[in-house]
Amino acid sequence: MRVESPASRARSDRAVRQIQFLRNRYTNEAYKTIEINPQDELAIGSGITESRWCIKDDSTVAPVHCCVMLDQDGQNYWFTALDTEYGSYVRIPNTGRLCGLSVGTVVKVGLHVIKFESEDEETSTWAVKFGQKNTSLTVGKEKEILIGRLKKCSIGSIAGSDDTTGDEYLSGEHARLVYDQNRHTYTMHDGTKKKPSTNGCWVKLGTRTVLMAAGTQVNIGKDTYITLA
Repeated sequence: MRVESPASRARSDRAVRQIQFLRNRYTNEAYKTIEINPQDELAIGSGITESRWCIKDDSTVAPVHCCVMLDQDGQNYWFTALDTEYGSYVRIPNTGRLCGLSVGTVVKVGLHVIKFESEDEETSTWAVKFGQKNTSLTVGKEKEILIGRLKKCSIGSIAGSDDTTGDEYLSGEHARLVYDQNRHTYTMHDGTKKKPSTNGCWVKLGTRTVLMAAGTQVNIGKDTYITLA
């Protein structure tokens, strides 16, 4: 008879993790929770035959939208974003930052989608489009650009008004674009220096595989959210 030591049981408990499915990004209540074992590689999508990983209530999720694998130690995830129409977004940690924004970067804040369209190296300016109407904005080497509901924000508010055409998910000061003089590019920071945004900032992943720590939140399709717990 084999007797398992407390240390072995602790390692075993840590190895098995969970993936939680959320109906939207504004609640932490999971409607489905699935266990995942080390080195399991699982596909998520609307056409998956395994019912646990099949998403039927979100038409924007592709038949095979993404793949998730837990590493052999059960500590981190490998997340593969596939080439889909609506893509996959990862949440920037609260009060965290996204470094080295480049042309093609797409970020969600509230209901706003911000796209970094092009860069003019001669004038050191960036063309940014945001919102449902693809409003254009040219940004230069400003020290800081505010994104949020308040009228002092360059992106998100209607000029001279604390209004965002009904974007109730946007915080008063939701995020900041800070120019990095050394890298000659912008870094996006969630929230203010003292307080995170309520609903977070989400950056779109290209078609690639990235390493994610436990606790990372990912948006797939339009309305499906998962937590790599």
